[in-house]
Amino acid sequence: MEGKATDLQRKHIPNPRGGARAYCPHTAPRYTLRVDLILANRALLDHHAPPGVAGGAATAAGGLVEAVRPVLVPWDGAGGTTWIGAGRGPHDRAWTDDAGFELLETPAGPIRHQRLYPSEADWRGHYAEVANGFFWPLLHLVRVDLPEALPYYPTPVPPSDDAWAAY
Repeated sequence: MEGKATDLQRKHIPNPRGGARAYCPHTAPRYTLRVDLILANRALLDHHAPPGVAGGAATAAGGLVEAVRPVLVPWDGAGGTTWIGAGRGPHDRAWTDDAGFELLETPAGPIRHQRLYPSEADWRGHYAEVANGFFWPLLHLVRVDLPEALPYYPTPVPPSDDAWAAY
C-alpha cells in the first residue's frame, strides 16, 4: 500500500522474509482488562458467622477466583464489578439486603456481590451433579485416561433428568 500507513499497518512490522506481517506487541494498543460481571456457581466467600463476629468468612478458592482477582474493579455505587453466586454459607442471609446484595472487601477494593439462594434440591442438581459432577471433569479432561491415571480425578457422570432440569 502506497502513501500514508494505516493504523493496522502501524501496529505490525514487516516480515523480513516477505509475506505476512508479524504482530508487534510494542506498537499494539494497550488495553486495561476489567470485569464488570461475574456469574458463578459459588459466591466469592461464604459467611460462617453472623455480622459483628470476627473471622467468620471463608473466601472461595479455585481457578475462577484466581483468574479474575487481578481484574476486579472496585464498586463505586454506580459501576464496578458485580459478582453473582449462590449463597451457601450458614449466615449469608444475615449479611445481605432483601435482594441478596452486599459489598465485599477485596484487595482491589469493595465489589458488589449478589447471592442467589437456590433450594437444596436445585443446588444439588445444578452444582453437584451437572456443574461439578459432569461439566468440570469433562472440560478439564486433557487426557482421555486421566480418571484411570489419577485416582482423585473424577470421571464425568452424565446427570439425571432431574439434575438437568435444575440446571
